[in-house]
Amino acid sequence: MSTESVDIARRRLAQSEDAFRQCINLDPRDEYAYQGLATLHVDWARRCRDAAESAEYLAKAEALITEGLRRVRLRDGLWIVSSRIQSILGNAPEYMAALEKAASSTPGSVLAKYLLGRAYRKNGDSQKAIEILKPLLEANTEEFRACVELAWAMEEVGESYASCIAVLRLSSLYGVSDPRYVATLARWYVVYERAVFASEGGI
Repeated sequence: MSTESVDIARRRLAQSEDAFRQCINLDPRDEYAYQGLATLHVDWARRCRDAAESAEYLAKAEALITEGLRRVRLRDGLWIVSSRIQSILGNAPEYMAALEKAASSTPGSVLAKYLLGRAYRKNGDSQKAIEILKPLLEANTEEFRACVELAWAMEEVGESYASCIAVLRLSSLYGVSDPRYVATLARWYVVYERAVFASEGGI
């Protein structure tokens, strides 16, 4: 990241990616390799000047995070890297524009759409988030983080608690292994039960 020559830096980037991939191949449950490679992609996204390339590398980082969350036990580092990505998107409108272009021009771009939907929700535009995340989830029910973002967006626009729970349950296959998914689903069950209890005349 400190090499002045971009060409040399790209070669070092490729070498670093290969080294991290070797680590993943040696032990697919080692959280360090996923976190290290995702961090590498985030740092490169911040270094390169082209917004489209930056958005591409942020999407690559999220792909690594998604892969890691399905395999490793210690997930804190992966969530930290994911929060860095959100911070970058929130402070750089040009990356958002590049993500919007990537999401619209590439129908199968799952991670770009997830990033875009999450960014919309974090920026207060939950309806736009729903428009991006709902079709994404219909085609990719295993994307449990997209499920969580969609459920929160639905709640924010006034959808029923039962609908939010139904969305979250779509990704239970991979989601139940993630504490944040489980905590979010548990929250909706508690809120839903309280609402039902109140509607039936409970105190």
